[in-house]
Amino acid sequence: MSTRKSKTTSSQNRRWLAGGLLALVVAMFLVFVNPGRRNKSSPSIGGGGSPAVASEAGNSPAQPLVGPEASAPRRATRSSLDRTAVKDKSISSQFSQVERLLTDSSLSMLQTAQGLCGIARSRELSDEERDEALAHGLNLDFGAFAALATDPSLPVTLAQRYFDELANRGHVPQQQIEGYLGLMGHGDEGIRTQATEQLSFVLEDEALAETPEALRRAALERLETLKLAPPEQNQAATEGSAEKPAAE
Repeated sequence: MSTRKSKTTSSQNRRWLAGGLLALVVAMFLVFVNPGRRNKSSPSIGGGGSPAVASEAGNSPAQPLVGPEASAPRRATRSSLDRTAVKDKSISSQFSQVERLLTDSSLSMLQTAQGLCGIARSRELSDEERDEALAHGLNLDFGAFAALATDPSLPVTLAQRYFDELANRGHVPQQQIEGYLGLMGHGDEGIRTQATEQLSFVLEDEALAETPEALRRAALERLETLKLAPPEQNQAATEGSAEKPAAE
C-alpha cells in the first residue's frame, strides 16, 4: 500500500515539474518576443517614422522642399555656363556676319539691307554666306540690291535667286524691267536666256526675245515712259497689273 502511494506521488511530482518547466519556457518566449514588437511599433507612437523611411521620403521628388532650401534659387555652375556659351556660339558661327547684322537693333531696315548687300557682293566670302545674306536682304529692302543685277560675275545661285524674286515685283514695273535688263548681261547663258524671255513677257511682246537688241530698246523706251508718267498714273498702272491676274 505504501509502495503504491509512493509511486503515485512521484508521478504527480514529475507532472508538476514538467508543467512548471513548460510555463517557464512560455514566459521566457513572451519576454523575448514582446520587446521586439514594442521596438518596431514605438516610432508610430512617438509620431515619427524610422530614419530610413524618413530619408527616402525626403529624397522623393513628389515631396516639396521645406525650409531655407525651398526658396533658395538654383545656382548656375561653371559647367552649365560653358554649355550655354558653346550652344550660342554654334548657332551664329556658320554665318557670323549675317547674324550680327540681323540682330543689331540699332540699325534701320534699310541699313541692315545695305550691310547684307555688301556681304552678297563680297567675293572673299563663300557663296553660301553670300546667298544667305541675299535671301534675308531681299525681304528687307529689294531696291538695296539693284546693283547685283548688273554684276556679270555674280554667282549663278545668287543670280537665280535674284531672278526668281523679280517675278514678285510686278507691282514695281520699273524695278522689274531694270532687273531683267541687268541680268541679260550676266555671264551665265541660262540666266541670260531666262531674263530675256521674262522681259519680253513683261513688255507683252514675246517675239522680241528672238532679237535681244530690239528687246533692250523696247525696255528702255518703257522705262522712259514710266519715269515721265505722273505718280498717280504709275499707282493706277500698278493696281491694274495687280488686279489683272485676279480678273483672268
